[in-house]
Amino acid sequence: MTQTSHDFAGRYAARRQNEQAFEYAVETFGLTAAEATVTPDGVYVSVARADDLLPWLHERGGLITTTATDAGVELWTLATIIMRGDGAAIPVRVSVPVCSQAVHDIAAEVQIATSKSPAARVDALLRGAWQARGLVSTEVVSPTELAVVAHPLSDEAWDWWYRVLSLSEDAEDGPLLTASGRVGPVTVRFTGQSNDLRRAA
Repeated sequence: MTQTSHDFAGRYAARRQNEQAFEYAVETFGLTAAEATVTPDGVYVSVARADDLLPWLHERGGLITTTATDAGVELWTLATIIMRGDGAAIPVRVSVPVCSQAVHDIAAEVQIATSKSPAARVDALLRGAWQARGLVSTEVVSPTELAVVAHPLSDEAWDWWYRVLSLSEDAEDGPLLTASGRVGPVTVRFTGQSNDLRRAA
């Protein structure tokens, strides 16, 4: 087999894996997709309405960027991920055209996930590089407030959450620990789940 043939086979296999992961995510989580283009490197999705981004935000999280055009239309694109069977993260871009005059009609949950929202930016970080620290879920409550649930599996992981989120004001209720923190202008409401390991203030 030539190098060219080997490269083609590898990219074809990657695209098929991405297709299977995308189909599984759509069916399992009830995600919306008017059209989808799957490549070996990611998935590009178009939806019909801005509110169709909500299922993606609820299930996969992410950050929305907005790009204005001269035609009075903005392109809203959610950058998120889905997971492949082998554990690899697949980049997904979910886009929708939005009339500039109708932005105020878009669901608040979608609006506060835009890159103009500091809490949405922190949320995007949490769902990216911080996933390995035991992140379970996040919720952008407002542009400056974020709720986080995590299940740290080691003392080192607990230390990391305390340091990064500047956590304080602990309260314990069985296996749950709640604390408040701050990342820049964003207030973070943190809930830590643990079986045996539980970080004290």
